Amino acid sequence: MAGRIAIVDIDDLSLSTIGQWPWRRDRIAQLIARLREQGAAVIALDVVFAEADRSDTDAKQPSPWDARSHEEAVQLIVRGRGTHLDPDVVDAFVRIAHSLATVGR
Repeated sequence: MAGRIAIVDIDDLSLSTIGQWPWRRDRIAQLIARLREQGAAVIALDVVFAEADRSDTDAKQPSPWDARSHEEAVQLIVRGRGTHLDPDVVDAFVRIAHSLATVGR
């Protein structure tokens, strides 16, 4: 399908086959993996994952949205530098992080 756009829709057949929405996050990940296997160069989702996946009973790591201390939050941001966070933005954040420690106190 080079040069073509495919829209994959969650329709009534999908819901009757897979089950009621919202689907488990691992199911969404499987679907994305299948799209990649089929040669998708870009995948965009029009979905809001506003809450934790309640069906994930084996969750070992806290959600990135869980409350953290200032120090833990800074470490989390620094660990993301260059992987999923822009290095320049992280560097700018680190320069002002100490002044943000008192926000909300």
